[in-house]
Amino acid sequence: MSEQQSPGPLHKVAQKWRDLVERRREHFVELFESGRWKLYFSEEQFLHLLRDVVASSERWAMVAPRPADRIKPVIDEAAAEIAASAAARETATTAPDEPVADIPRRSAA
Repeated sequence: MSEQQSPGPLHKVAQKWRDLVERRREHFVELFESGRWKLYFSEEQFLHLLRDVVASSERWAMVAPRPADRIKPVIDEAAAEIAASAAARETATTAPDEPVADIPRRSAA
């Protein structure tokens, strides 16, 4: 049986770097939402930096995953299934406002 490995000695350091990169990403999102980026960058410069920030954030998420990151996809999938089944049930139980017209069928040639 495989045992769950304990985080290595550099786990805390990797988490700190990931936290720093995520704070930088949040800062760029806030700059974008507020429009303050226009005071500091041209559109081309800002988009280039934003792409780099997002790529760095995604790389650090792979390098230093958190336990919640491993659980979240399972939760998201379950939530999507529940929402889909609820929508299907709602659609099946609500009667249409107008009667469905008969669809003309092609005769066999």
